[in-house]
Amino acid sequence: MTSAAVIIGCWQEHQQPVHQEVISNIISFINNNKFSAILVSAAHNKLIKDNQGINNWIDSEERIFHSEQGVDWIRQQYQSAVKDRTHRAFATPNRLILDHNWQDKECISISEQWQLEYLLNHDLSYIDSVWYFGIGWNLGVKQDKIGWGQLCDLIRYKHVARPINVLTNKTCVVENLEPYAGKHFTQCEFSHPNFIKTDWKETELNIYTKTNWDWSPG
Repeated sequence: MTSAAVIIGCWQEHQQPVHQEVISNIISFINNNKFSAILVSAAHNKLIKDNQGINNWIDSEERIFHSEQGVDWIRQQYQSAVKDRTHRAFATPNRLILDHNWQDKECISISEQWQLEYLLNHDLSYIDSVWYFGIGWNLGVKQDKIGWGQLCDLIRYKHVARPINVLTNKTCVVENLEPYAGKHFTQCEFSHPNFIKTDWKETELNIYTKTNWDWSPG
């Protein structure tokens, strides 16, 4: 199994103990398993060249989608995506994730569904398993443009034509229990998801695999 990790919603503003636990668990799980690439979400947070840290997340994204990209449409879409997310940013990227020594793993920031599709069909065409980690399992980790729901669509409609396993580790994700309570996201209650009665099947302790490509926003 050749794996990529997608990390979504891990921001400095998340300071609850359960958030810190998840960050620690993500780093530990990736370190102790065979991951070839890490994709960190650049949506909603102020991830730019000046704060990208030692792993050069932004530089890798720019190289793939712009400086070494031969297709003009992709270069234009990349520039548009960066401009759009910069204007919409409201959070700060988590430094523990950004600055950790990920050693020989390829580190790339992305924010658009088409970028995820492109990587899985080109630079990461060797990947057969995509793991989702982060804060907001029921929100950004599922619904964002690079979330697991969007990946299910890409697979279902054969934008990624080869078999892909979609997985998570329950200890590496939390869901927002009060998403529409009118609270600031830092004040909401969070907890690890309950996968009972879902189409995520536990294959070993705390490891869950998506059993079909169905999903719904909200």
